[in-house]
Amino acid sequence: MSQKDLPPQSVLMSTCLRPGRPVELILDTSLDQNQIDVRPALLHDLDPKGRLVLSQTAPPLGRRWIGRQVEITFLARYLDVPGGRWLRVGYRAPIADLVADYRLDSTRVESVIIAPKPQKLQQTTIRLAFRLTPSAESHLSLCFRSDDNPLGILDISAGGARFSHPDAWSFTPGQKLNLVLKSREEVLDLPGQVIRSGEKEGPSVRGLSITAVQFMIQDLATRQRLGQLLQKELRRQLARRSGLS
Repeated sequence: MSQKDLPPQSVLMSTCLRPGRPVELILDTSLDQNQIDVRPALLHDLDPKGRLVLSQTAPPLGRRWIGRQVEITFLARYLDVPGGRWLRVGYRAPIADLVADYRLDSTRVESVIIAPKPQKLQQTTIRLAFRLTPSAESHLSLCFRSDDNPLGILDISAGGARFSHPDAWSFTPGQKLNLVLKSREEVLDLPGQVIRSGEKEGPSVRGLSITAVQFMIQDLATRQRLGQLLQKELRRQLARRSGLS
């Protein structure tokens, strides 16, 4: 998709720069090691100078990040085509400041990240967070921490997943979910936040809906291990397709 195929900048800005909008900060990418450091945040507001006031990440950014370039990205749905579409757009900017006691309102004081307002939003991607569609022979299963019954993984990446479930289950955007990813080797805790829910999966007679979650992983080692497990599963799929397995 070229830049001219995107919605107008005014639409991108008004859609993305809304208080409460989830944000992903891409801090570092290593193509050689196939690693990417993506940290979820939340857009609290725009300050009087028009700068973005973002929630602190987990792990938190230290003061050494002030002045360093990061990529600030937003995933949102646009209704400019029939049925709508999901687009990730973003921009690169230096971290302007880190404030430990920023007053959000009369009752809330939080640690925040201050970043310049974008001049232009461009389509982007969380490059190494490829989406894997597990096969029937997959070694991976996703379930709730309190329930061993596997969910129907439609696709999964280092950043999140989409899964199918009975229509009777109800989830709301922003809801926190305690998920775990199981493989033959281990179990990973994957705390998540619902991005969207309610889309039907297949014919309505199946009684299934789809929910999309963003992983809110605080531990860098867990994020890296998740990426390794997904890469391992991808290699298994490629080996099966080529007849090597």
